[in-house]
Amino acid sequence: MRPCGGRFRFAVLGAVVLSTSLAWAGPAFAQGAESGWTLEALVGVALDRNPDLAAEQTQITAAGEDVAAARGALRPRLDAVGLTEVFPRRERLLIFRHGFRPNDNPFENTILNYGLEVRLPLYASGRLERGVSLAEARADAAQSRFGQTRNALIFNVASAFYTGLRLRQVIAAQRAVLASLEESLRIAELQREVGRIAPLDLLRIRTRKSQAERDLAGARNAYAQTVEVLKELINVPTEVAIDVAGALTPAPTDVDLDLLQERAIQQRPDLIALRHEVRALREAVGIAAARLGPSVDLKASYRGVTGVDDGTTRDDAILGVELRIPLYAGGVLRSQKRKALVQLKEKELRLQAAERRARAELERAALDLATSAPRIAAAQRAVDQGRESLRVEREKFGQGRGTSNDLLLAEEALLVARTQLAAALADSQIARAALRFAVGEDPAGVSVESLPAGGNR
Repeated sequence: MRPCGGRFRFAVLGAVVLSTSLAWAGPAFAQGAESGWTLEALVGVALDRNPDLAAEQTQITAAGEDVAAARGALRPRLDAVGLTEVFPRRERLLIFRHGFRPNDNPFENTILNYGLEVRLPLYASGRLERGVSLAEARADAAQSRFGQTRNALIFNVASAFYTGLRLRQVIAAQRAVLASLEESLRIAELQREVGRIAPLDLLRIRTRKSQAERDLAGARNAYAQTVEVLKELINVPTEVAIDVAGALTPAPTDVDLDLLQERAIQQRPDLIALRHEVRALREAVGIAAARLGPSVDLKASYRGVTGVDDGTTRDDAILGVELRIPLYAGGVLRSQKRKALVQLKEKELRLQAAERRARAELERAALDLATSAPRIAAAQRAVDQGRESLRVEREKFGQGRGTSNDLLLAEEALLVARTQLAAALADSQIARAALRFAVGEDPAGVSVESLPAGGNR
């Protein structure tokens, strides 16, 4: 009994851990676990738990700190300074070199300098102001990259979700075929007893039944693999059971391609991120040019010295303006400017290529969506015809007027039609999601305003 008790304790512990992870994942997680996973629930959990999205969120935080640092460079800087000097040799000549009078203590060999320094940049040829603009542009680019990663994640979740719905319909169709073949096999065995069917026909039905069982197992395996993809996307434990819930319906096909192309160029997050990166590089060019110009700083300092005249302290204050003009730096500054110009040109070319690619992606998605409607209509007609043909062939076979080959052909035709219909419906929804993704909108079309923005865990 003791080993059984140990296994029971481990089972209870596993249940507790699993229930804790379900509760920690949030309301959407619990709802999906109880009643099946809708697309909105999957998207909500993915936005809340996906590590790639959380990593992009940290990039936004880091970029915000860069902006704060760049703005801080415009403000005064206050430093505490100190210097301790120890002179091992105690000759009076060494002390004279430090400005002491002849009657100072000739045995003092340690001097401490301390004080405060203030530096205020007055003019830097625009370098500091451009530094702020550069940091802000990079922060905007990080925010846009987060939006692109978010949309890509939603699209991948939606694509896997609709693939799961398609496979569920394929599994249902395979089950229906298997049930029909079992019934046909029962009738055939009865007819074989009375000699109304040839042994070859009975063998055909049994062979087709074995093939249907194999196909059903394959469809279930494909569905399980799709579920694993969803688990990876939404970052849930592998032991959590996921079963997609929903109905496959045709997606709307109304598209104004010219309007969508204009919207895509203006609002796609990846294109916006590239524009911000171009803006940042333009500021970088300005900074490199400003380093070649003069800079003016206001400097103020207070200094004190101890270790003089047997422990007495001397102090002084300085106020001045420092002018710096780079005359020669070994060509480093001009090389940095040329490098910034080359990087700017490269990024502008990449932006142009990305805009052309965005238009092509949008056109392909619109074409896929437009062709989905006739595909669905043709598949639906094939399903209706297949059902009627199967009904006729099953009735003829039951009456002994039909052959097993005709019955199996009707079963196969209906299965193919139902599979094609499910594929057409899923492809139409995926094409709609791809179109929204290409435009720069929420690919799933769910209300994501109330869902987490990501990176909260």
